[in-house]
Amino acid sequence: MVTLFHLLFSVCIVGSSPSGQITQEDIQNLTENTFILKSQKLKEEVWPEVNVKAYLKASPLEAIAIFAAYDLQQTYVPNLVSSKVVKQDPPNEAHVDYKMDLPWPLGYSYYIHGHKLTQPKKNSYQVSWYLVKSDAAEDVRGVALFE
Repeated sequence: MVTLFHLLFSVCIVGSSPSGQITQEDIQNLTENTFILKSQKLKEEVWPEVNVKAYLKASPLEAIAIFAAYDLQQTYVPNLVSSKVVKQDPPNEAHVDYKMDLPWPLGYSYYIHGHKLTQPKKNSYQVSWYLVKSDAAEDVRGVALFE
């Protein structure tokens, strides 16, 4: 089964939302080994909004299970040294403590993101994340949708 994966993330952004930058025509042109990456400068913000869509060779449930295995993220996210769930309540929300190795001369960055897992509709799963604490960022938020 192939899953459509949509990732929207914004770093240091206060008012981000899925803006529909990726069109139905774009999606029709997707093939198994391709992805769509688009960004949009947001007024008065340092970082752009970034949208990614790709097909995955997995069901939505399989894909979200891997994505939401927060303790394992350091095994596949580049430069992520550690990821540890430090709070989980209710069962679909978690705070994850991260340590990331940044390029010289920055060293390590330490931060905690909150994650919320939802099921917007049948066979569709979404994880949204937000900044809880960071030594480097003012605001972080994003959404990953698997359908």
